[in-house]
Amino acid sequence: GAAEELAGREVQVPIYYAPMPNDYGTMSRVEATYARMNRNARYDQTSCLPRPVTSDYLVERVVGMNASDAGELVDRLAMRGHVSRGRAPVLVRDPSASDWRGVLTR
Repeated sequence: GAAEELAGREVQVPIYYAPMPNDYGTMSRVEATYARMNRNARYDQTSCLPRPVTSDYLVERVVGMNASDAGELVDRLAMRGHVSRGRAPVLVRDPSASDWRGVLTR
C-alpha cells in the first residue's frame, strides 16, 4: 500500500505560515524557522495583519450586534487600554492574556 511505499522515504510536506505580526514571540520563531525551510514553505506576511476594532467591524462580524452596543464596547475597550484610540483603533493588548471579557461584562 501507500504507507509501505512511503516508508523510509523523506516526504516534503508543504507548510503555510501566516503569523500575526503583533505577536512578536511567534513572529521571531516563524522567521527563524522559515529561514531554514526549503522551497515547500510559504510565508504569508499579509493575511493576519491587524484589523481596526470599530463598531462597524463588530456589527459586521457579531450576529445580533447593533451599532449602539458595538460603539459602547469599543469605547470600554479603549478606556481600559485594550484598543488604541482614533479613527482605526487596533488591539494593543494580547486578548489571549488580558481581561477584556471582564471589561465588557462589568
